[in-house]
Amino acid sequence: MIDTTAPDAATAVNDQNGNVTITLPHNAPQDDYVEVMVGNKKVTLTSDGNNGWTSSDTTLVPTPRDNEVTISYTVAPSGTGVSVQSFDIAGNKADKDSDNT
Repeated sequence: MIDTTAPDAATAVNDQNGNVTITLPHNAPQDDYVEVMVGNKKVTLTSDGNNGWTSSDTTLVPTPRDNEVTISYTVAPSGTGVSVQSFDIAGNKADKDSDNT
């Protein structure tokens, strides 16, 4: 059987201070990942299968905790686009979510 089911979507929400909080899918299988675009720079967050995630670039997107990570307004200043999209190892993708800071 071929997996054609999209993973749960990640979300990006801008707070009143200009930070962007990303909520990652809970219970994501190992090696599912979320691509985060901060402006024109891509960071990949990869699931360990136990609600833990690693960041490919912690200077832009810190290592998530409890399925959330916050990108500081100092990293993504006003006018910088931030978007997130979840993928699974079968290549399925969730809808993209974005929030401009």
